[in-house]
Amino acid sequence: AKTLAEKGLQKEAHDHIDTTTKASFTLTGVKLNTGSQALFYKGIMSTQIPQIRRTTLTNLDKTRHAMRSLNGKTPNDVQIWHSVRNKDIYRTTRGFLWKSLHDAYKIGEFWSRMSDPKYAHRAKCDLCGEEETMEHILLECESSPVNKIVWSQAEELWRKREKDWPTISYGLILGCGLVRLNNARTKKDEGRSRLLTIIISEAAHLIWKIRCERVIQRESLESARHTEDEILKKWIFSINYRLKMDILLTNRFKFDTRATKKEAVVLRTWSGTLLDE
Repeated sequence: AKTLAEKGLQKEAHDHIDTTTKASFTLTGVKLNTGSQALFYKGIMSTQIPQIRRTTLTNLDKTRHAMRSLNGKTPNDVQIWHSVRNKDIYRTTRGFLWKSLHDAYKIGEFWSRMSDPKYAHRAKCDLCGEEETMEHILLECESSPVNKIVWSQAEELWRKREKDWPTISYGLILGCGLVRLNNARTKKDEGRSRLLTIIISEAAHLIWKIRCERVIQRESLESARHTEDEILKKWIFSINYRLKMDILLTNRFKFDTRATKKEAVVLRTWSGTLLDE
């Protein structure tokens, strides 16, 4: 080896060494026995161009407009979809918002487009007879006491500590995970922003759940409709449950690394809204 090294030093030009790999050894992709189903699915989906539905585009535009009015900034599609995964929104409510953005619930047009006419009546609101959309259910139905009571309760809770209640639109509901309220130093006030996100998301999801209970479980019977007392109790339970979960998740002894690290934010969220505070 020493002799060969000395000969190499005496050469005026370096030897050309072929470092290319034989074609039979050039492999692409991943071995079947080392990949997972999730990895293969992600690879297959990356080759396909997703088609965005017309109603999805409309809902994204409504969300953009609403958040520009509230925050002063216009979010892009990626920011809107990311906001649906906001950890301040309860997990089942996140699913509700995601489906609503996609207009994926079987209401309204879903039934009117069916070839069998016996399902056509399901496209109409059982309270007022208008075509049912998620926006109609949450905000527009004049014959529904649920949305009036829930939104008035939501406003009442917010006004316990704040003066200005925002105009609730469908876009604001869909983009509630993007709510940003600034403090006097024009920095995000996490407590206020978080509270408004929780109130709007919980109120909207509750209205939807009560609607489903009325239509499916109670079969739209007029005699079985929810009373004002029932609606109020459901709202109080919903908000108290979120408060309880916030308190529990600050327990580091019980949840260890999964516990909420920003205990001060939880305090700032609910401060001024508690009974006998």
